Amino acid sequence: MAPGGLASVMTEIYQEGLRIPPIKLFRRGELQTDIFDLLLLNVRLPEERRGDYFAQISACRLGERRFKELAASTPRETMFAAFDEIIERTARRMREGFRRLKPGTYRIADVLDGDGHGNVDIPIKLAIEVGDGTVRLDFRGSARQVVGNINMTFNATQSAVCYALKALLDEDVPNNQGVLDAIEIVCDEGSLLNCAFPAAVAQRTSACQRIADMIVGALKDAVPDLACGASNGSNTAAIFTGIDPRTGQRYLYLETLGGGFGGRAGKDGKDGVQVHITNPSTLPIEAIESEYPLLVESYEPAAGAAARDCAASSARSATRPASPASWSGSAPAPGASSAAAKARRAASCCAPTAATSRRSRASPSMSASAPTVASSSRRRGPAATARRPSATRRSWPRMQAAACSRPTTWRGTIAIGGPTPPNDAPGQESLVNSRRCCGVLLDFTL
Repeated sequence: MAPGGLASVMTEIYQEGLRIPPIKLFRRGELQTDIFDLLLLNVRLPEERRGDYFAQISACRLGERRFKELAASTPRETMFAAFDEIIERTARRMREGFRRLKPGTYRIADVLDGDGHGNVDIPIKLAIEVGDGTVRLDFRGSARQVVGNINMTFNATQSAVCYALKALLDEDVPNNQGVLDAIEIVCDEGSLLNCAFPAAVAQRTSACQRIADMIVGALKDAVPDLACGASNGSNTAAIFTGIDPRTGQRYLYLETLGGGFGGRAGKDGKDGVQVHITNPSTLPIEAIESEYPLLVESYEPAAGAAARDCAASSARSATRPASPASWSGSAPAPGASSAAAKARRAASCCAPTAATSRRSRASPSMSASAPTVASSSRRRGPAATARRPSATRRSWPRMQAAACSRPTTWRGTIAIGGPTPPNDAPGQESLVNSRRCCGVLLDFTL
């Protein structure tokens, strides 16, 4: 529906890409060209994807060859017993990690700022019940699934939970079924964290990031030396696409943007990095400018961390396409939900539209010097630490295109600090009441 497949206008899974059931791309070692052609016909850059697919095929062939070598040198019963033992050892290691936690129930609550379709302050509730080597995570009472594409399937929730517990208690434990066997997860069906078909899910990483922050925040009193402050708590992406004037060919560049990483016991947070389940490296500016018709005018910290209990600085990126381009993705145009937010928000365009949201009077328009299309983007960006003051919660207004006679600059500050409010309820600490961090400042000139 939009380049990169992440635009927040999507409201059901059918809009998010071609859905393919398990089928054989190879039969008896022979590539099924009709199926392969079908895949390539449905992507914008087929030659790039062809290379990606064959890289994965090569990796699978290497794995197949190594597995056959193992099977040829090991009795069948021994090999299967070893597989079972690896999974069981993993489960035992996870349970040993759980025994480091003081038994009890640890509660926490937070919100996602919005889904881009009018739903704001979307609640997530978590109760972690710790026993003797057991852990039960109960998400019941969290929001129902929403219209926007931040919903999570249950296996996405499982993934976020397993990551957070592993990172906190035993980062070297193998990734296999044993991790899941040691954990019990409870979610309401049809909820944000266990959505029902055909809910939109393309930006589920935003909710996954929030869950990871919440788990660490809930257990911070149980393992204070291991827990960190909340990180940027979401995942922002900006997608640039157009025709490369150097080659005459279409290009598509997806930029994921990090933010602050939470302060730790004895260490400050980290500035402008990817965190938790995303964790990719930052693409070097030299590589961006040589591969794509883009000029990175700046990439720098946007704010400083004042003390150890502040997570970190945000990041600021300014990028200019060398030719008319379209822009889409999840980089937000911040709503103004408070006077402080308004003071930190700057937006300009020579032909502003009248797009509005419940919390913002107007949004900036985006276009190139020739009319182009910019996809809607109203989702919460990486800023905003989960542990942030309630006064700075915000939702993102729609990004719309407008014809412009000169280049347009859109600028938006995502993370905002402020005073810490009182606890939400006795015995239930919210991430809002914990450490703060900054996110990302985007400055795209089209």
